[in-house]
This record gives sequence, structure tokens and C-alpha cells, in this order.
Amino acid sequence: MPGSPELAALEAELGSGLPSALHEAYAAPAPGFGPLRLLRVDEVRDTYAALQDFGLPDSIVPFWTDDQSNYAALYVRGPLASRVCFVDHDEIDLVPAYVSVESFSRAAAAAAGPDTDWSEMPRDYPRLSPSPLDAEESALASSLRTAAVDSDDDTRAYLLHCAMVLTPANESDTLRADLCDRDMWVQERACTLLGQRRVERAIEDLVRVAREGMHNGRLAAIRALGDIGTETCRQRLEELEQILPTGFTIHVRAALRRCHPT
Repeated sequence: MPGSPELAALEAELGSGLPSALHEAYAAPAPGFGPLRLLRVDEVRDTYAALQDFGLPDSIVPFWTDDQSNYAALYVRGPLASRVCFVDHDEIDLVPAYVSVESFSRAAAAAAGPDTDWSEMPRDYPRLSPSPLDAEESALASSLRTAAVDSDDDTRAYLLHCAMVLTPANESDTLRADLCDRDMWVQERACTLLGQRRVERAIEDLVRVAREGMHNGRLAAIRALGDIGTETCRQRLEELEQILPTGFTIHVRAALRRCHPT
């Protein structure tokens, strides 16, 4: 379905076609996106230029905003093309959140309401359960990891973050290797994902990170043990409470409260 002439002109400027679902949104008389609104095409241009000045990749184009300097953006090219991410002004994290504009639109519509924030919208990623796209996304995650090997540190970390959230739930064991990564943010995200997916085989790995990892990783490992929440996790957290520095105690106790009752 054709969109507006303005959107067609933007496509020409970007050198990339835009999904039909986006054309349809711009053709609608009053498109609704829950906690976010669709940017006018002139706003897209201005915001895109401003975000590039902040160092964001030119493959990411903002199309939605909460009018509080937060955006949802579309990957228009590259291996992540067609996926949607958030650009949070407090903490830039460009990993994919939705597999498509359609999926993003459904999540936004479901979150419509006066008290719903965009950050509360359900997301496709990270994958927490099996998906029909598992084989495709497994291959994509593997290619991103390969690309990360010869990249500079910032690009490497970004590619690994994307690879981790795309990794299918049934391949969660591969995330255990990321617990030893030299980047504290990669280590942190690996811990978080293993906890969200409740990977019991990673319990002892998480205990090691809680004892010996980098600061962010240690806190995330403690939270992950609480998220997995088994009796073994409860026992390990009680042991950690006795040996970790005092500053970690409050986090260990919070994790213990989330463990399943004995």
C-alpha cells in the first residue's frame, strides 16, 4: 500500500525501502501507537540527523516518540533490517526490541492507556520462549558474533548485546560463555538473560560471577540467582550473603526474597 509522497521522498534520501506497515501507518488518518506517537516526516529527518550527531548508526531511523526525548526506531538496512529498537535518552541500548513494525504496532496498541509508559510495553526480544523464527535468528546471532571478533571495543560490545537477545531460548547455554567476557556490560547482560530464562545449568557459573566478576556482573548474577529461584539458588545466595562484602548484602537479600519457598 503506497504511503505519502513525503515518505517516498524519505525512502529516496535514506536509500532504503520502508516496510509496507509503516506506509500504512502514515496513510492512516489518525494512526495510534499507544504510549508513542508517529513522528511527522519532517520530524523524522530532524531527529535522525540529531541522533547521528550523537553517534547513532545511520541504519537506525526514529519514527515514533513519547515527546520526552525517547524514541522507537527502525533498522532500515544491515543484518537487523526491519527490526525495531528503542532509543532511551537515559541509557542508550540499541538492541532489537521487536521483529517488525507490525509486531511493534501490536505491542503499542496493547499498551494504550493513560498510565502506560513505553518502557512497559511487552517485547519480542530477548527471546524467552521458542519462536518460529528460531533457526533464522540463531543464524543471525552467530553472524553477529563473528562480526564482533574484529570490531573495535564499542562495536564489539554492541554486536554481542544484539546477538545475545536474538539467541533462541533453546540455545541459552551459549550465553554462559559470555559470563567470562572482558566487557562488564556484556557480562551483566549475559547474567540477566540467564536469569530471565531460568537456566538452571548456569547456577554455579552465576555464583562464580557473583564472587569474582566485575561489579555490574556481580550484581546481575545475584539478581539472576533470585530470578531462577530454585532451592539450590536459595542455598547459594545464603552462602554468598556470608562471604560477599557488605555492599552486596542488600542485593543478596532481595534475591533471596524472590526465591521459591522451601
